Amino acid sequence: MLCNKEIVCPDNLLDNAHKKKGVKVGIVNAGKPLPMLSAQDAVNENLIEPIFIGDEKEILKCAEDLKWDISSYEIIHEPEENNTAAIAAKLASEKKIRIIVKGHIHTDVLMKEVLKREYDLLGKTRLSHIWHMTIGKEDKPLIITDGALNVLPNVKTKMHILKNVNLFFRSMCCWCCGGWKSSSGYNKQIR
Repeated sequence: MLCNKEIVCPDNLLDNAHKKKGVKVGIVNAGKPLPMLSAQDAVNENLIEPIFIGDEKEILKCAEDLKWDISSYEIIHEPEENNTAAIAAKLASEKKIRIIVKGHIHTDVLMKEVLKREYDLLGKTRLSHIWHMTIGKEDKPLIITDGALNVLPNVKTKMHILKNVNLFFRSMCCWCCGGWKSSSGYNKQIR
């Protein structure tokens, strides 16, 4: 990191996430310390109900090291990293999970699977990247699009990106940016 500030989740994000308690998530290749610690934090905040996908022995060992009893959560044993993404994509396509969480897996392996048409996870939309960043716990966010995805977009792709970020911004604006929506859904004010 470029600074020594503590990494925290802004209160506005946590407040909104608490409204959607216990979302079913699939944690892809979960059996490493960082994904397990992140999952534990999210469970402790009542944000997620995890399904751990990966090597069962590694998952249980990480949970034990964290002194975390995960016996009430599902573990799908798959020792091969490259196969865990397909399991998560299938679970998402069957609506058994609502969120795919990237654990200890190469991004290209996960994305290759998620983008397969057979799972129909994107519908007719184009995938774009939206990054929500704040400096401090109370700061207003800076929202960045496509820092690594769609690196040299043409005009058509830019239009898809703008539609995606507009939908994202409108869904988040009331609580993260100080704006508010009318009954028609359009922003009236941004502070």
